[in-house]
Amino acid sequence: MSNGAELLARAKTHWRDKLVAPMESVVVSEWDATIYFKPTTLAQRNRIFKYVNDGSLESLVETLIIRALDGDGKKLFNNNDKKALMESVDPDVIVRVINAMNEEPETTVEDARKNSEAATKKSS
Repeated sequence: MSNGAELLARAKTHWRDKLVAPMESVVVSEWDATIYFKPTTLAQRNRIFKYVNDGSLESLVETLIIRALDGDGKKLFNNNDKKALMESVDPDVIVRVINAMNEEPETTVEDARKNSEAATKKSS
């Protein structure tokens, strides 16, 4: 059995691997753009959930500010854009982009195989 430090090291390696993987993207035809994004950290999720817990739709714009990247991985929006995003942009487009960002990536055949093997080992 491994100790906590070894487990934490493996967990950190796993997260680094996810962050260096190709970015996911959503095409936003209304804006003639493709928005790229990466997974969120717990710290980023905490920023978003502060709005969610208040029942505020501002969480959608906060998600866009935190996650929306260009093709080079640079942020597209910042907090100075929040008012314009809240008041001057089609909310349906923002919702569609956020929904795409929050979708689970498709499970690959390799992922399914690993999950199946792990489940078989547990039931043995």
